[in-house]
Amino acid sequence: MKIEYLVEFADLAQTLSYVETTERLFLSESALSRHIKTLEEELGVPLFERTSRRVRLTTHGEALLPFAARVTAPWDEYLRILQAGKSKERSTIIVGTNYYASDLVAKFCAKHTGVSVEQVSDSGPKLLSQLLRGEYQFAVLIDPPPDDRIRSMVIAEDSYVAVLPARHALARKKIIDTAKLAGEHFISFRVGTESDLTLRKICRDAGFEPNVIFSADVGSSITQFVRDGLGVSILQRKTIAKHDTSGVAYVDLNPSVQISIRLCWRADADLSKAAQDFRVFAKSEAQAASGRFSE
Repeated sequence: MKIEYLVEFADLAQTLSYVETTERLFLSESALSRHIKTLEEELGVPLFERTSRRVRLTTHGEALLPFAARVTAPWDEYLRILQAGKSKERSTIIVGTNYYASDLVAKFCAKHTGVSVEQVSDSGPKLLSQLLRGEYQFAVLIDPPPDDRIRSMVIAEDSYVAVLPARHALARKKIIDTAKLAGEHFISFRVGTESDLTLRKICRDAGFEPNVIFSADVGSSITQFVRDGLGVSILQRKTIAKHDTSGVAYVDLNPSVQISIRLCWRADADLSKAAQDFRVFAKSEAQAASGRFSE
């Protein structure tokens, strides 16, 4: 019997909603259903009664719940202690990020040769959950939601811009109404990723559904496709500026879409010396770049 399945069972017993539990634990509904079914098959009893309208515990599920809590609570505590111990021992810092942070990491590593920094990219909600579980020392996130369990500081500010082939009719504009991009062929990130959803939201807020004809995994590939005249895109200004921008133009949007990028860490984290140095360095770089710093 897997402890993870008991964790999922205990959460579902609390929410009585497959949708809510999958969102909280970052699972698919099919995976959660499969895990609960496996647990029921191992025990030989049904744990939930499921109808099209509701989910509720069976008597067997109610009997299991206090035992599951006794198993999962100390296991969660052990994982937190284990991760904290690893963080104190190692000179490797793990940073989860949904924003381009490689330049910050490279500068830090150049000045702190005895420390290595590993970057992990994923969606903001997933990174935040993993940060809270102690899997990372830091997460670099775009406009993270307020959370008393998290401390953060602004390390950069950015905006979204239209990315156009240099010969595009709008390429010489300083600013364009986003609505003027309606009818264009769009190059986006993989469907369903955070960046793809952001692009689609910006277009929908301007009153149209983007015609996405192709997708890519990284911004540099999107820039290349735009350069080749396959379509247009919407990307972060400071990120696109790090790519080869020959043959493309990036133009401010109206309405403007501004974002703040924050370095986040757990409020109760006992950071290693290397992690503390990274936080101080990030603050110094932010001050140097913008002349201000925000807690």
